[in-house]
Amino acid sequence: MRLFLPFLALAATLGALSAPLDEPSALLLERGGHLGGDILAPNSTGGVWTRGFAKARELVEQMTIEEKVNVTSGYTGFCVGYTGEVPRLGVKPLCMADGPSSVRPSRGVSQFPAAITAGATWSRRLISARAKAMAQEFKDRGVNIALSPVTGSPLGRSPLGGRDWENWSADSYLSSIASFITVRDMQANGLACTAKHWLGNEQETRRRPFNRSEDNDFTKAPIGQSVDSRLDDRTTHELYALSFAEAVRAGTAFIMSSYNRLNGTQASADALSQNYILKDMLNFHGSVMSDWGGTHSNDAYNGGMDISMPGNSYGGLFGNFGGASLLADIKAGRVPEWRIHDAAIRTLAPILELQGDQQWPEVSFDVRDTTRSLYPSVRKPETADLIREIGEEAVVLLHNNRSAGLGLPLKPRHVLRSLALLGEGAFDKPTGWTSCGQGGGSCSEYSKNGTLTMGGGSGWGIPSYILSGAAVMQHEARRGAFDINLDASDGYMNLSNFRMQARASEAALVFVNAWSTEGNDRPNITLFGGGDRLVKAAASECNNTIVVINSGGVVLVEDWIKHENVTAVLYAGFPGQEGAGALPAILFGDKSPSGKLPFTWGRSLDQYLPNSIARVPDIAPVANFDEGTLGGDWHWFEYKNATPRYAFGHGLSSDAPQDTTFEISGVTVLLQPGETQTVTFPLRRKDLSVWSTDNQNWMLLSGDYHFGVGGSSDNAPVAASFSF
Repeated sequence: MRLFLPFLALAATLGALSAPLDEPSALLLERGGHLGGDILAPNSTGGVWTRGFAKARELVEQMTIEEKVNVTSGYTGFCVGYTGEVPRLGVKPLCMADGPSSVRPSRGVSQFPAAITAGATWSRRLISARAKAMAQEFKDRGVNIALSPVTGSPLGRSPLGGRDWENWSADSYLSSIASFITVRDMQANGLACTAKHWLGNEQETRRRPFNRSEDNDFTKAPIGQSVDSRLDDRTTHELYALSFAEAVRAGTAFIMSSYNRLNGTQASADALSQNYILKDMLNFHGSVMSDWGGTHSNDAYNGGMDISMPGNSYGGLFGNFGGASLLADIKAGRVPEWRIHDAAIRTLAPILELQGDQQWPEVSFDVRDTTRSLYPSVRKPETADLIREIGEEAVVLLHNNRSAGLGLPLKPRHVLRSLALLGEGAFDKPTGWTSCGQGGGSCSEYSKNGTLTMGGGSGWGIPSYILSGAAVMQHEARRGAFDINLDASDGYMNLSNFRMQARASEAALVFVNAWSTEGNDRPNITLFGGGDRLVKAAASECNNTIVVINSGGVVLVEDWIKHENVTAVLYAGFPGQEGAGALPAILFGDKSPSGKLPFTWGRSLDQYLPNSIARVPDIAPVANFDEGTLGGDWHWFEYKNATPRYAFGHGLSSDAPQDTTFEISGVTVLLQPGETQTVTFPLRRKDLSVWSTDNQNWMLLSGDYHFGVGGSSDNAPVAASFSF
């Protein structure tokens, strides 16, 4: 059997993770709130991109100031964004495309599992394979710069975060490992990555509240400001910058700034975080681009931004920065020419290093018209197999009761007599798959959303197909000997037929979901479509009710989790285009589930960090990260001594009854029953260190260090310690 033991707990007796910081960093208070005049951006020296840097410097030194401005200003066209060109020097525009889960918005590409789902595999191999396969599709579509991956921002400070599913985990260490692997392997074929969103982007509410009523012109007086994320120095380094540091270490070519303010300054203009931390401390030699509309002033170039996106495109909808307005600011002395000179080098150097020797494909999609089918598909059959494998390895068995032959695995296909597939989440979305993402609005709490495979916004990708639960399990019925009973009701409908189908079935699968999207934070953590009512209705009629959850994060299950007829609960995340295709192997025991929760599953919203989404109607809203290094997930639960429903790292095996226990004498890979094996888990000095604000460096403290190994953050039975 497979027994995964993913959790390693570490705490220093000096209190590295024991309590929130009482005072903000003096450094941030002294230097924060400035546009960059007192913290100048260091000029790039190329870093690892020695050949690319030399070529970029040679080209930029031949450019006029107008040409340098063109390279560092955003434009649009077939792609969601472009850098400018310099034809006389052979500098072509660079195509940018979303996103973290697919080439968006393009048809004929794969919709990969969301990062939070890949994170639930805890598998370096699968995260690597996902990165390589995705990068190939970006390249085949002619994309130079992928606006991917999301490297820890949002990290998941709040379970209500609308984009939490775009990141790997609410745990900064797991997120940083996945970020390093993804950047390294996406860039292996020459594609340039963009780690995002630097920094403190932990909510969608009030992220970009500019006045859109006056000719859609951002340059006019704003009616409000972006939410201000106020982070101290230690929290920044130990939590929210950790994944970015790993992305930089892996060689990310670009970093995208966030929409929010950061300690009083618009993030794209924040010199402390961009010039000092990112470019100086972390030694980042690539280019910082703004998010689309994240630039509020050309002063952002002084604060470390290198490309303003999307410049003055979209009729000024996102402002009018870069281009002619930047040129005017340079001539007026508000932005020095040396800064744009360096920005142009930073933009070109990684591209010339990664792609300079390659014949790059031409762009073969058009973001302005996704209905066009002029371009061939770049999907490969083996990619679909990979997506399904990730989905299978990511399924988390939250609850299983195998008493009296119930629960999971189900009876063999040729023994099972009947199976009910219940709930609108088991079926196709009536209005088509794009209705939950690009080109069709968003999913609704009340409408039929179908089998949810992805959240909304720039992280969405258009799937060529989706395998619904009903389609997949009917195929299994064809292989076996059991009957299928169907009902596509949502929880707001009359459920008489729903109950009848459950009553007529030996086992009932109830598919429930919760939608989340960019642009809006979740109003709550409840199921969509009246999902609680569906589960209880099925459980009232069928003594073997199995719940399948598709969501980008935690949902409340307290209303029915202790019902005696709810025998198993599976969390399938956002699995991408293969949808429910991963389920049969898990349901019938062909594979034992090995997914582990990459976040903490609470019993109520009250268990999480309070007021973690700043929803106040103030003209200048503030989100105070007063919890410090405790973050909002398992550190917070431990600090508050709160017992979650399912802890970070939780995930059961269906190979054994619920009351089976395992003796752990060391961390275990792939084992046979009764077999033991010793493996090593390498730790770096940095992994054991805390950030010193006074010394502005990582420090290994003297004292006792305690380690725990186990199946989840609340179950680490093996302990060890040593002293420095």
